[in-house]
This record gives sequence, structure tokens and C-alpha cells, in this order.
Amino acid sequence: MTPLRVAFCVLVAAMSCAACGPPLTQADVESKLKTATASVLKVDPGAVTIVNPEEKPTRWEWKAQSAGQMFECDADLNFTLPDCRVLS
Repeated sequence: MTPLRVAFCVLVAAMSCAACGPPLTQADVESKLKTATASVLKVDPGAVTIVNPEEKPTRWEWKAQSAGQMFECDADLNFTLPDCRVLS
């Protein structure tokens, strides 16, 4: 390999690792799920309680409680495209 090619490979590897970032803490996940749920329900994130979040291979699934109702929600792994359905 030429030195330029080696430098390019090192640069690409460093950029891909930097994009991953540190793993999310449980508090980070709960905050992102509250924000995603609140955007669907049109409420303040502080009015949402997250229950039983589960990371699946392609999405997050969780239950949320807000305004006396329970919802079943999901979103992709980036916490975008959330969807919630009323359970009770």
C-alpha cells in the first residue's frame, strides 16, 4: 500500500469510530424516549413516564404513560419516526 492510501484508510477508520460516539446511558435513552413520545402526543416531555424500554434489532419499543392513559410506542434506533398507540 502506498503511504497516501494508508493515511486515507486511517482517516476513514477514525471518522467512522467518531460517528459512533459513546454508548447511551439509561438516562440518555429515557430522555430520548420521553422526547419522542412527547412529540407524538403533543405534550411536554415532563408529562411522560417511560415504562419497560426495549432495544430491538431495528427499533426501540416502550410503553409510556401520560395524562392518565397508557401508550405502546416504538421508534427507529435513532429515536426518530416515533409512533404511539393508546392501550387504555
